[in-house]
Amino acid sequence: MGTLDIHLLGPLLVRIDGETVPLPGGRPAALLAVLALAGGRPVTTDELVEQIWGDRLGETRNAVAVGVSRLRKVLGAGAVVAEGGGYRLAVPAEDIDVSRFSGLVEGPDGPPRARLARVEEALALWRGEPLAGVGIDLPIAVGHLRELRLRAEELAAELRLELDEHHRVAAELPGLVAAYPLHERFTTLLMTAQYRCGRQGEALQAFEHLRKTLAEELGVDPGPGARRMHQRILEADPELEAGGGRAVPAQLPPPPPRLVGRDVELATLDALMRGEPSIGIVTGPAGVGKTALALAWAHAVRGDLPGGQLYLDLNGFGPGEPLSPEDAVTALLQGLTITETEAGGTLEARSARLRTALSGRRLLLVLDNARDSAQVLPLLPGSGCVTVVTSRARLPELTTRHAARRLVLGALGPADSVLLLGSVAGPDRIAADPAAAQRIAELCDRLPLATVILAERIARSPDVPVGELAAELAAEQRRLDALEVGGDLAVSMRVVLGWSYGALPDATRAFLRAVGAHPVAEFDLAAAAAAAGVPGAHARHAVDELTGLHLARRVTGSRVVLHDLVREYAGELLQGKERADVLDRLLAWYQHTIAAACTALDVRGRPNPLPPADDVTPLHFGTRADALRWCETEGRAVLGLADTAARAGRHDAVSAIAGLYWTYLDTRGRPHEVQAICRLALSAARAEGDAVAEALHLNRLGIAHLLLGDFAVAEEHARAALALDRARGDHAAEAETLVNLARILIYAARPADAIPLCRQALARLARPETGWRAWNNLATAQQAAGHTADALQSIERALRAADLLAAAGGHEQTLDAAGMRAYSSDTRGHILLQLHRRAEALDDFRHAHHAAVELGEWRLEAEALIGAGQVLHVQGRTGQAHQTWTKALDVYLDVEAHTAAARLREKLVTCCAAAAAS
Repeated sequence: MGTLDIHLLGPLLVRIDGETVPLPGGRPAALLAVLALAGGRPVTTDELVEQIWGDRLGETRNAVAVGVSRLRKVLGAGAVVAEGGGYRLAVPAEDIDVSRFSGLVEGPDGPPRARLARVEEALALWRGEPLAGVGIDLPIAVGHLRELRLRAEELAAELRLELDEHHRVAAELPGLVAAYPLHERFTTLLMTAQYRCGRQGEALQAFEHLRKTLAEELGVDPGPGARRMHQRILEADPELEAGGGRAVPAQLPPPPPRLVGRDVELATLDALMRGEPSIGIVTGPAGVGKTALALAWAHAVRGDLPGGQLYLDLNGFGPGEPLSPEDAVTALLQGLTITETEAGGTLEARSARLRTALSGRRLLLVLDNARDSAQVLPLLPGSGCVTVVTSRARLPELTTRHAARRLVLGALGPADSVLLLGSVAGPDRIAADPAAAQRIAELCDRLPLATVILAERIARSPDVPVGELAAELAAEQRRLDALEVGGDLAVSMRVVLGWSYGALPDATRAFLRAVGAHPVAEFDLAAAAAAAGVPGAHARHAVDELTGLHLARRVTGSRVVLHDLVREYAGELLQGKERADVLDRLLAWYQHTIAAACTALDVRGRPNPLPPADDVTPLHFGTRADALRWCETEGRAVLGLADTAARAGRHDAVSAIAGLYWTYLDTRGRPHEVQAICRLALSAARAEGDAVAEALHLNRLGIAHLLLGDFAVAEEHARAALALDRARGDHAAEAETLVNLARILIYAARPADAIPLCRQALARLARPETGWRAWNNLATAQQAAGHTADALQSIERALRAADLLAAAGGHEQTLDAAGMRAYSSDTRGHILLQLHRRAEALDDFRHAHHAAVELGEWRLEAEALIGAGQVLHVQGRTGQAHQTWTKALDVYLDVEAHTAAARLREKLVTCCAAAAAS
């Protein structure tokens, strides 16, 4: 069976796949009409007989079956199915015009204009007298269809009156009144329309005609609806006038000149027009464009709200005091031309009078810039109106008590931010340097207000390239200075942020100032509590208040983000001793927490215990995983704090943080971060004139450059450290630096130069660990230089040095000795491999790998795997070699040791080639 299309609203018509098909006349056609009107439910045989044949049940049951059979021949075997002691038309509802008609008329509530459009579309489906041409009288079915049409005509007239289209109603309804003289509702609507057109006499005549007709035809009087309308016309009731006889307010300010990137939000507000619900809250941070969105939407929908528009700025965040609820109610009543005397005295009385005045009016109420729920609740209408409230606060009572829909407005997307920038500054200017435009948008936090302010600045400087302006903005110490336009308070980011700040309690203001000094935008609640010097519970409460005004947002349960412009504003407010105290607390908290992390990670060379911190509560870690996660998360914060301390002249703190964090960075292999923090520490040491610390950080910088493959720079740093050690006559430090320099030269493929450095270090020994490193590096250099036998002797000396350290006892010495033995086993494995003692070499590499995993030594773990892979490769076991090297590559990539990973990839390529050739 093809697609059926059944038309009952006029002559009975059936189309299959768009083509009209002839129907058997008489009872089969009537049978189709009754089944189609059933709306997809089964119709019993008795019902069919009663509607089509009357009460002759006995002789007509077979006739029903015959009629169904004839229908199936035309419509298809599956079109009519036996079900429930009768038959059902198996056709989708949308394929029957009556169903489409009912769906349009009875559709969801919404704006009058949209509802009227649906009703007019439904009436357009009618093609004449319903079921004409069936050939059999179907009074029940035809009567039902006529009632459907009359109700639709009534609804159309009601909606047109609601939309103040009374002239059209007065012109069209007389025909329906003449056709249906006993239909009182038509006459009542006609009377309303004629009265609003200034034709009071005709309205009274229409009532008199209805009264006479009812008396003559039925012997009754008009019903209460018509009689009430007649009385109101006689009394000239002002409520009958268009707009309810009251002035229709039109208070909306002009719409914004541009609205970019808010299509989704506009669609969300559209749901208010359908009463889903009818109250909306637009909330978000300062400068995000809440008012602009609300006004743009309000202007778009005002035509569907014939009761008018009330607008009130509640001044919740702005110059001066917020508007009191009493004054706000009075202002709204005045917008409805209700005087203060009429309104009543108390707030409750005025609020009730406002609800009464708004009752029955399809009106738009825009309450802009609300301070809190208490300010808004007395202003809300009872029903019928559409209300939009904008606020930086979340207004939770409106959602809990009135089921308001909350729309949280966020920053614009990157593309939309640039589009907004171009709409003000000129698209050609922006297109000339899109990267700079994107940078400007990001520096404005992609907030529309800040973006428009900068766009105006670009427009005022036509000869200055956008890239130059972006660089200036990025370099400005006080970015908020650039985000102002003359003396206009409403277009100054500093001023609008100040309005939010002023709404906070004193304790939360102090908290915001303190966390504004945190070195990065995202921070942990524990760090925030330390910065502010408050308990954790107080910090959580303060964060709740900040997020409530969209000055901050939670990323997870314990992590919080401040917008960059909010941080800058808070930082401006933090001055003098308060700033110094906050920095002291942050430095103490981070130092103690880093030390706790290093203890949990059980790293070699972890820092000595710090003195207790009296005014902060550092974190403690139950597992290595927790400590590692914290270090990974807080890396940027630690570097930023060291930079802040350096700029504040706190050189001692910079050195302390660098010394503490080095132990973690060195363990995890973070050469770029090592470079960053050691440069800060080096500058601090030089500023303090501390030659010992200067040499230490030069050595560490050398190791960082070594890991990055910058051998020349690494050597330069190490030789500078060596010169400082020798100038001080510090032989122990000189030995340590000589070992580091030898290691750099070995990696730089200069083993012959490294050998004498190792021997010099051995001659200046001071610490057992330095001796072990000297022997181990000497063995490595000798092997690389081809002195394999000497190398084997040297590595045995290194192993004995490790044993001596272990014999000294203590957890720290035992841990260090285990690591030394593991590294020396790896070194010996390479020597044995060169001596073709492959099985012994493989054992050494496997021992080194096992120990490295136990100790958490990523470098040794990777190097032992590489060595084992080399043994397997020369043994011809290329598949196992490839697997082993791949594991080593994963270790390097995990710690971002990209230079070492690149060298290892070359081995993998060679291994793959060998495997392919075998």
